[in-house]
Amino acid sequence: MKTFIKNSKVTFLILIIIGISAIACSSDDDYVSEYQGIWSGRYTGNEDEGKWELTVDTKGNITGILTSDVIVQTFQLGGKVKKDGKLNLAIGNVSSGASFSGEMSGELASGTWVIESENLSGEWSGSRIQLP
Repeated sequence: MKTFIKNSKVTFLILIIIGISAIACSSDDDYVSEYQGIWSGRYTGNEDEGKWELTVDTKGNITGILTSDVIVQTFQLGGKVKKDGKLNLAIGNVSSGASFSGEMSGELASGTWVIESENLSGEWSGSRIQLP
């Protein structure tokens, strides 16, 4: 009987270790973003408007450009889209740049943008134009 209890404890301990190992090994290393590809659209606002194009990689990292029709200048932007489709992008730094927030869902994306230092804001929208 003692041998059975001892073996049961050892088996139970092994199962716990395997379970913890499985949880510890699962990470975002395996994550592949469903939003990867090239996205394009327009933004509008109280004193600015233009177009944007983004590339989302397999991990949800975003790089792209935004071109203002008003000041005729192109800016680099970057950010990340989360697994739930929510995204945050930035041009420049937090105190003087633009920030974009919104959501990607299926083949569409939309949200709002703001440049607090200039009291500018508006909306943006677009769609995926190319899969990876």
